[in-house]
Amino acid sequence: MSDTLVLIDGHALVFRAFYGVPPLTTPKGELVNAVHGFTSMLFKVWRELRPKYVIATFDYSSKTFRKAKFAEYKGTRGPAPEGLGPQFPHIFNLLECMNIPVHSLEGFEADDLLGTLSLQAEQQGLDVVILTGDMDALQLVSPQTRVLTSRRGFSDTVMYDVDAVKERYGFEPPAIPDFKALRGDTSDNIPGVPSIGDKTASKLVVQFGSIENLYEHLADLPAKQRALLEPLHEQVTMAKWLATIVRDVPVTLDLSHAKLGDFDRQRVVGLFHELGFRRLLDDISRSMGDIGLSDTDGAAATGDSAAASGQMDLFGAPGDDPAAGAGTATPDVQPNQDVAGIVRDVAALDALVETLTAAESLAFNVQTTGLAPMRADIVGVGLSTGEGASWYIAVGHTAPEIGEASEPVQQLDWPTVRERLSPVLADASIRKWAHNAKFHQLVLARHGIDVDGLAFDTMIAAYLLESNQRAFALRDLAWSKLQVELPAGSTLLGTGRSATTMDRLSVETVAEYARNEAVAIARLVPILATELEEAGLESLFKDVELPLIPVLTIMERNGVAIDVPYLHGFSKELADRLSEIEKEAYASVGHEFNLNSPSKLGDVLYKELKLPQAKRTRTGQASTGAEVLDELRGAHPVIDLVLEQRQLSKLKSTYVDALPLLVNSETGRVHTTFNQTIAATGRLSSTDPNLQNIPIRTDHGKRVRRAFVTGSPDTCLLSADYSQIELRVLAHMTQDPTLVDAFARGLDIHAATAAEVMDTPLAEVTSDQRRLAKVVNFGVLYGMSEYGLSQQSGLPQEQAGAFIKRYFDRFGTVKAYQDNLLAEATERGYVTTLLERRRYIPELTSKIYNVRAAGQRMAINHPIQGTASDIVKIAMMRVQQLIGDRYPRTLMVLQVHDELLFEIQRDDLMAFSQELRPIMRDAMSLAVPLDVELRSGDNWEELKHLDVPEVEPAGAARA
Repeated sequence: MSDTLVLIDGHALVFRAFYGVPPLTTPKGELVNAVHGFTSMLFKVWRELRPKYVIATFDYSSKTFRKAKFAEYKGTRGPAPEGLGPQFPHIFNLLECMNIPVHSLEGFEADDLLGTLSLQAEQQGLDVVILTGDMDALQLVSPQTRVLTSRRGFSDTVMYDVDAVKERYGFEPPAIPDFKALRGDTSDNIPGVPSIGDKTASKLVVQFGSIENLYEHLADLPAKQRALLEPLHEQVTMAKWLATIVRDVPVTLDLSHAKLGDFDRQRVVGLFHELGFRRLLDDISRSMGDIGLSDTDGAAATGDSAAASGQMDLFGAPGDDPAAGAGTATPDVQPNQDVAGIVRDVAALDALVETLTAAESLAFNVQTTGLAPMRADIVGVGLSTGEGASWYIAVGHTAPEIGEASEPVQQLDWPTVRERLSPVLADASIRKWAHNAKFHQLVLARHGIDVDGLAFDTMIAAYLLESNQRAFALRDLAWSKLQVELPAGSTLLGTGRSATTMDRLSVETVAEYARNEAVAIARLVPILATELEEAGLESLFKDVELPLIPVLTIMERNGVAIDVPYLHGFSKELADRLSEIEKEAYASVGHEFNLNSPSKLGDVLYKELKLPQAKRTRTGQASTGAEVLDELRGAHPVIDLVLEQRQLSKLKSTYVDALPLLVNSETGRVHTTFNQTIAATGRLSSTDPNLQNIPIRTDHGKRVRRAFVTGSPDTCLLSADYSQIELRVLAHMTQDPTLVDAFARGLDIHAATAAEVMDTPLAEVTSDQRRLAKVVNFGVLYGMSEYGLSQQSGLPQEQAGAFIKRYFDRFGTVKAYQDNLLAEATERGYVTTLLERRRYIPELTSKIYNVRAAGQRMAINHPIQGTASDIVKIAMMRVQQLIGDRYPRTLMVLQVHDELLFEIQRDDLMAFSQELRPIMRDAMSLAVPLDVELRSGDNWEELKHLDVPEVEPAGAARA
């Protein structure tokens, strides 16, 4: 079998990627969707074809020998789309890092280089695959050369060999230029013969073989075809010349620098981190094979070895004293022997505990059987004292030892570890460091160990420093701050059918992983602590985010009770209604069709019913998205039925059917995960399941909340909801006299706004005027445009624009505040909340209007929403202190935006509520008062207003 050379048609592939991949940006806000698509396609091809050699070709410029002879060649092509040009330097940088040769030559196109290099490769006995998005390359197909190109979607590829070309066109590949000479090519502006389409052109090529032979036998054609072709002999000849790829370009195939895998892994990893291509990091070795890496340290390294990735540096030089946690694991480990910091017996555990007890600080992690902290079991514990020493305590491995299939795993039992480790982790005088500490604390708490003295969380520190990032994995930090490459957990566990769980891996494998993490955390802490201090974020970190972790840990462990029988009944009701909707939809169009198929629905709406097409998808299909269908409401009965069907189907699958399956078998409750590092504004988010996105604007959505109940008849639910907190923050930040006065007097802020903007007495403001003012009030927080107001209010865009103008005329301080904010944010690159929470917004300087406008909306919103989020977090901490001090039977179970939900003993309700409200009101001192609405009841939907007499809070609650 011959070696394979892949030739990349650079420009064609990049263009396909740009249009085929949704917009993606780097952490700096640069558009890189084409770079990501280009890289993904390369990796996909390398995994599937395993080529030995790779070469890329690119167009040099538009001044080619073809254009010199025919000025209109490619003359219909406009300029490159906005956002594509700046991506090419990243493409070339990527290819350079991968040591992939790049060929381009003045006067020639990439196709000509592909043709020449493929011919030379054939002559050297290589198999060739041309990777392109351009069908012109099909003429190069031969027994030794194939063409791989995309069909509809960018990742939907097809391989053309000789038979595939003949099946598609009916003739051999070299005749493609003859076909194009007759048919023409609009993309290249190559003229064709009028009235000759694909079918006729193909038939003529099959019959005559070439245009030269065709014109020699023109007399054999019907008179009509002869009349078309005869006067265009010169044009057709020119068209074939234009369409023919030349194969004698002055370029030489040099395989000595084209071997795939001859690259500097560190540079590639660094570039992927810079571009934000985290998911592609694990594809480097998978796609490029078990190949030698560039030796930057003078030591041989292959594959994903620790030496190649820099992991050896974490433990110290090989051969160091294992008792100090250095060295590397060896395959011939003897039972009960502490090798490379692996703790397997009680004597080693006691020695470790003695070391840890004397330490000032330690980094820790737990390795588990899963990612759900309320369900996961412990496989082992990783520890590091931050002094170059690290250990792994194995407790839950189920896989047999390597080479000892008949022997049980040599490890400790959890009760023994818990007994000895608990005093260390509960000792507040020993500073604890972790990455995503909440997960590790919650797992340990479930298994009988409480962690006290948490002093640093590297994930949260990274989030505060760069909240605009999309992820804050430890491996990203290890690379960016330490230049150390850590493997992802998915790399160890595998994917698809070969996937496993951590407990099924060998002790040595997990030990290396866990110890690496612990050492990386210990090395990161002083670096991140310095950066927090320099950025003025130390107080926010220490006083808000860090102390919030144990509060969220308690809430996640509390969980919330769910009425499962009610949800089962509701599910049947929804199923019945969905069945009715199907029948009504079929009746409305006169036949059955697949309601869930966008293409079938599109055929019904646009081909059968002739409804107007608003937009198309990336694959060219007429869109049936929610926005499009919303605009078609009323045009036909089927539209409303489809929208209702989608809404109910999503509600049923996402909540009604899913929630009963998520009830924890041990607690009988649902436990969500609260995330501190997802929303860039500082807001908490909820996942697994997401309990913050339950729709409340529809009757069916509200009924899902009825399923959230109390755990016993002796308790009830209590909701404490901040009233218009973001508008109050806006009033404080802008110091607008009208807003401040309205809140100080306790007026209806939306009615007051309507009265001001519409120059109407407050008492005469209508409900429609108030509704419009409400839309604008909240829209101002998000930098709403004329179009946005028009969409939400139903006003014509011109009237919406006039209303916004009147608003800013009357609330001039708000406009001045926003203008100053944008100017300052553009200059320094970020905005802050009242507590100095930063959000970097590189989009503000983007040359792409839509990206820049989105950045401006972020800049306007962040100080408001971020400050509101900080207020809620401070309130949560103080309320949990109140609970711990005075109401231990009360559970804080949910946080949803500005609302806190509690499960409380009925006989504690009034007393707790009297102390709760002032704590929440006093969470932050603003120029306007904060207000909190209290409601109580037996389920979340049917809460009723709770009238609570005003009292001063207990001193402990105000600490």
